[in-house]
Amino acid sequence: MFLGEDTHSLDDKGRVVLPRRFRDALSDGCIVAKGEDHQLLVFTRKAYEQKASEVMAMPNSRTGRRVRRIFFSGADEQGLDKAGRLLLKNELRTYADLNDGGEVKVLGLYDHVELWNPTRYAEDKERGEADFTADDEEGDDLED
Repeated sequence: MFLGEDTHSLDDKGRVVLPRRFRDALSDGCIVAKGEDHQLLVFTRKAYEQKASEVMAMPNSRTGRRVRRIFFSGADEQGLDKAGRLLLKNELRTYADLNDGGEVKVLGLYDHVELWNPTRYAEDKERGEADFTADDEEGDDLED
């Protein structure tokens, strides 16, 4: 299980150190894929297989085919090195606007990890917190 929020740096070789608490779950390797909000998704192999099943279950419409192309062709199988660093391909770093030498927000989201450009994440987090705390007229909020 992945939980929490950290800030780490991306080194000049495109590697980011993942929090120690995440490393055991990713020790057998991981899959890095593009996320819908221009973040990167880091999955264990098992979690990736589950997500892949969801993507494959999408209708064979133009949208479904495009999502499959982006999700699968952009994915990269990786492993952590001895220092707990994850190498991010240049294409993935560009997609997520992660700059060598810059900071990376590392989020634990239960079954996967997300890697964000800090500015983009701050904007998304602000909108998300506003939605999270807004009065819900439909009555489907988290608390009853």
